[in-house]
Amino acid sequence: MSYPPGPSGRPGPQSPPPHGYPPPPPQPYSSGPEQFSAAPRKSPALKWALLAVVVLVALVVAAGAVFYLARDRGATEASQVRSGDCLAEIPDSSRVLYVKAVSCDQPHKGEVFRVLPLPDGDFPGDAAVVKYADQCGPALAQYAPDANGETGIQLFVLYPTADSWQRGDRSVTCIATSKTPAPGNSGNALLYSPRTERAETRHMVEIQPAPATATLPLAPANPLPYRQKLRSLRDFAAGQQRLHDAGGPVTRAVLGPRWLIPPLVLVASPQGHAICSAGATESSTAAASPPWCRCSV
Repeated sequence: MSYPPGPSGRPGPQSPPPHGYPPPPPQPYSSGPEQFSAAPRKSPALKWALLAVVVLVALVVAAGAVFYLARDRGATEASQVRSGDCLAEIPDSSRVLYVKAVSCDQPHKGEVFRVLPLPDGDFPGDAAVVKYADQCGPALAQYAPDANGETGIQLFVLYPTADSWQRGDRSVTCIATSKTPAPGNSGNALLYSPRTERAETRHMVEIQPAPATATLPLAPANPLPYRQKLRSLRDFAAGQQRLHDAGGPVTRAVLGPRWLIPPLVLVASPQGHAICSAGATESSTAAASPPWCRCSV
């Protein structure tokens, strides 16, 4: 999608930036984001600021060098990414025009897990926008509950500047990435499923660890109801399963749900449970007889 050039004296989206253009300094703003004054909506903007924060007790802000991210083949406008999109690389600039989005079953460095819309109105100041971006931390806890226990998980936040606000930027984009991937991990087992997973070794089966989706108590009487529950649970859990190995991802097309279902004679017992896992019929790496294993979580 193309955009018209900016006002006179201001570079358009594909014009080279003026040298030495620093990010605007934080400005005090006493009112919350909900108190923005009304203003007419303007054309979409393409300039974003990049804020890196580590998921700890407090969010630590890190600044980056100021330059424009040149458009690459297959790149997507930063303002067009949506929750659930995965990024091949994490931008290292403080002003981002484009990002490279890839399918999440391919190796990727980051995942968009929340897009927070900002109200229309006058630009409230950088301090207020950054404060609004603090919602990305709790949003990550909802998206991937185990991520807060991982010190290597980082947040990258794309948010509008005073200049881009005039061009219509009204969204804060929350992106998660991992600073310290597990040894042997392809880098693909990050946050694509609701749980953070680490594939330590090449494998072709993965146990879904979440009790709510992996283990289903079986009905004590008629087996027909629980079979229907199994089908529903299977479809839900299979959508969360992702297999990974040291050499690259196993494609989603070869994934299939597997169930460990006890004999019907045990259905009436308290120990009757069905356990869901995901298996693959082939691997993306040319390895003979890859070992079957469970992911460490």
